[in-house]
Amino acid sequence: MTEYRLARPQEEADVLDFINMVFSMHSQPHDFAALLPKVYAHPGFARYHYVAVEDGHIRGTVALLPLTLRVEENCALKAGYIGSVAVHPYSRGAGHMKALMRMALTDAEAQGYDLLALGGRRQRYAYFGFEKGGQRLTFSLNSDNVRHAMADVDEDAVRIREVTDAQDTVLEDVWQLSRRQMLTCERDRERLLDIFHSWHNALYVLEDARQLVSRVVGDRVAVAFDVRGDVPDVDVDLNQFWKVFFNIVKNAGEAMGGNAGHVTLAVVPFRMTKEAASAFISEHPLPERDGVLFRVTDDGPGIPERIRSRIFDPYVSSKSLGRGLGLATVRATAARR
Repeated sequence: MTEYRLARPQEEADVLDFINMVFSMHSQPHDFAALLPKVYAHPGFARYHYVAVEDGHIRGTVALLPLTLRVEENCALKAGYIGSVAVHPYSRGAGHMKALMRMALTDAEAQGYDLLALGGRRQRYAYFGFEKGGQRLTFSLNSDNVRHAMADVDEDAVRIREVTDAQDTVLEDVWQLSRRQMLTCERDRERLLDIFHSWHNALYVLEDARQLVSRVVGDRVAVAFDVRGDVPDVDVDLNQFWKVFFNIVKNAGEAMGGNAGHVTLAVVPFRMTKEAASAFISEHPLPERDGVLFRVTDDGPGIPERIRSRIFDPYVSSKSLGRGLGLATVRATAARR
């Protein structure tokens, strides 16, 4: 006898194992905790899954995942996504999919859903009233796009980078940007990066370095840039450079202690010589060659004499709330490069 019902909390691991098994057998290996981390990487997803159970074993699943679709500010639609439709290969033709789909659709109607969506074969789901209702847009973004569409922006001040850290502060800006769209799904801020990583996708942001610097140092700190036009090109690891850059700038902003102040960022051509090398901290000999000098100055109180020789050591800070890791990260990153 087959039982059709919602999955129970204690069946969560079984539900995930079943979906992985069916989809892996049908095509290529699937790991839904990695493919859809916004759902399957967090506990509590069992309650969204309708299951067909025979003799204590799951033989079919259909998920009804709730979401809120917002149209501008005043209209919120209760929407749902039908997914993880899976039937055990030995149970094909037993009617499990039809029974579970009808159960999910009946509950959705009873619970006042305004809209249901799914991705799949149109002919397969037409039996249940689903019709083609959207478009998928694909586009490319490269340096030519930026050059033409942002002609009034300094090309050297713009970068495209991948966001991989859930603690990255830019995610707050991404979240706020998504909320300002005319048509958008309400997103869980804490799971935002998981949402963007669905189906092995990645999140990239287009950033203006000058706006980022202003945000890092705070509203009360004025930022000035001194970039010479004859600065040569240099070969650097961009992601590592930005880590160094923002830790130094952040340290300069924090030196103000919340007070108004100024930070100046200067980039100038520089010739490294033996005499000049003595003014730098380095774990390796610095070769004599042309390069670029990056200088950050601020009008904070300065570094106390008692810790000046240890400012690049971990957990050393002159700020009452400082963790003493910013400049240590800078040195460690630079030493590896």
